[in-house]
Amino acid sequence: MLTVSEQIRARLAHRISRTLRVGGPTRSELAAQLQETRAALVAASAQHERALRELSEKLAQFSAAHSQLERSVAEAYRVLGDYTDEVARIDSHVELDGPMTPRVGGSGLTERSLALQHWLGAQLPTDLLVSVIMPTRDRSALLREAITSVQAQTHTQWELIVIDDGSTDDTAATLEAIDDDRIRSLRTEGIGAAKARNAALELVRGEAIAYLDDDNLMLPDWLAAVAWAFSHFERYDMLYGARIMESEIEHRHSGRAPQVRFRQFDRERLIKSNFVDTNVIAHRPGLPEAHWDPEFEGMEDWEFAIRLTADKPALGLPALAVLYRTHAPNRMMRLGAYEARKADRERVRARVRRTGR
Repeated sequence: MLTVSEQIRARLAHRISRTLRVGGPTRSELAAQLQETRAALVAASAQHERALRELSEKLAQFSAAHSQLERSVAEAYRVLGDYTDEVARIDSHVELDGPMTPRVGGSGLTERSLALQHWLGAQLPTDLLVSVIMPTRDRSALLREAITSVQAQTHTQWELIVIDDGSTDDTAATLEAIDDDRIRSLRTEGIGAAKARNAALELVRGEAIAYLDDDNLMLPDWLAAVAWAFSHFERYDMLYGARIMESEIEHRHSGRAPQVRFRQFDRERLIKSNFVDTNVIAHRPGLPEAHWDPEFEGMEDWEFAIRLTADKPALGLPALAVLYRTHAPNRMMRLGAYEARKADRERVRARVRRTGR
């Protein structure tokens, strides 16, 4: 298909060729040729004008679409900013993972946790035995409160193994005075929290294992939530719940109201920073990776969770697991452990990059 310009040139060439053959055009023939050429040029000009109009219309449409896109992006950033501010304020606007994903997002964590708590209370009890492991040292008063919080669980099928890791106060007498066949204890000699938990793992009889530090309080429906989840979601080997923080001292802002802490499961995010605490973790027994590494004291829960989720994701369960106290004395973490955390983090991340776990 020839363009208009190519058609005009072809016609002129034809006229010139014909003229040369017959010895030159007459005056009337030349006028006709010029008129024909003029008409062709007018047609070509009209065609170009139409093309320019169409191009202008398309440019106008593109400009309008671009302006709308800019407004949409600006609105998206505004909404994202509002969302980020809300997360920073209450740290509870989350979406859940796996079978616990709500049909409609946007519910606050507190409301969701309370709803799950009331719903669990209406379910038939399960006979799944949950083992609770609790290391302790020289905090007998706090220990009594922690044990009482386990005894107050709405799920009654549990056992508690307390590891007295070299206490010199009246911890031994406190344990001897407890009249509850579901509670056992053993004595170690200052081996640290990680090794103490490992010693207890050798003794558990439950179909699920949970943890509680002696300075925290297990909330009443946590073991019911653990038993229910492991009974219904067989594909998960590990789950974790929400914790109520006593205050915000880890951010150097004491005196603030308690807050609920929970994050949806995201392994990449977990590798970057920990959002799973020892006291909200539960897992099935007999897992090859279910052991606590004493080399990462003070952050062993993070390293533990990374290993346990290398092959399977964890179930994020928005159930209230523990009241996490932040002012308890005589922590079992060794002096200087906090200073070692940065190097330990890099070691864990380097191992994950190298081995994937």
